[in-house]
Amino acid sequence: CNPATLYGAAKDALRRTVSAAAKLDGVSVGWGRIFSVYGPHEPQQRLVPSIAVPLLRGEPAACGEGIVERDFLHVEDLASALSLVLDSQLEGPINLASGECVPLKEIMVALAKIIGRADLLRIGAHPPRTSEPQRLAATTGILKAALGFTSQYGLQDGLAQTVSWWTKWLATGGESHQRRVEGPST
Repeated sequence: CNPATLYGAAKDALRRTVSAAAKLDGVSVGWGRIFSVYGPHEPQQRLVPSIAVPLLRGEPAACGEGIVERDFLHVEDLASALSLVLDSQLEGPINLASGECVPLKEIMVALAKIIGRADLLRIGAHPPRTSEPQRLAATTGILKAALGFTSQYGLQDGLAQTVSWWTKWLATGGESHQRRVEGPST
């Protein structure tokens, strides 16, 4: 809980405020700190669909260098972790993550291999974001030891499951349905 960014400081300030207010009412607060999540139904601007969807369409997938490192957790595993936190009496911050930090390039390449279109992956096409921390890694000792959490999905299995979902979504016209509901993108 030593935030290095203004965003992180704001989230930690909220945690401290909620915890202080809860103590006044005798309520415990287990604060789930969610790291990078992926899986079905993500907005297409997020990393995994921004690579998978163009590749599934047979189009180039432009991305950055992929040198920053993040700790990714499949959305179904996140749901399980949140459920464990809610059912527990633990107090304080609890990292909800896999405990494995990987360079984004590893995820990009894995997606391209799963889809079979590494030829369309354009690593380095986007400039780096200089404001992002180089590494966001989670320690998951409390989640795993105190709550007994184990991931259902390893990164490769989770990415494969997510690609399968996006494949079905594209095949059933999900994109045209989304445009009808949300309107055209600008």
